[in-house]
Amino acid sequence: MRFSLTNVLYCTTGSWKRDDDYAAIHRAAISSKFRGIHLSNYLFSGLITIGVQKGHKDFRIDTHPGNERMKGLSEKFGFEKRGIIYVDEKIEPIRYAYELNL
Repeated sequence: MRFSLTNVLYCTTGSWKRDDDYAAIHRAAISSKFRGIHLSNYLFSGLITIGVQKGHKDFRIDTHPGNERMKGLSEKFGFEKRGIIYVDEKIEPIRYAYELNL
């Protein structure tokens, strides 16, 4: 099992599907003032498009287990849950790891 996102301490389950170069999406946020108009779809689409234009075919995301919006959005865009990782943070170190391979 091999995970290599910034500040990952170790993983308990899973592995990446491919070990090629990848783009990582971290800390995506949209103000609550704009809820309900689906800006997250445009954000994700734009990030993936830019990544592809820069030559990336693999994308990775990690998120808190309780972040239902991010988990749902990731799955909507074809990301697959690849496992559980622990990051170097004192509060909530557990993350779900997702990967998209184009």
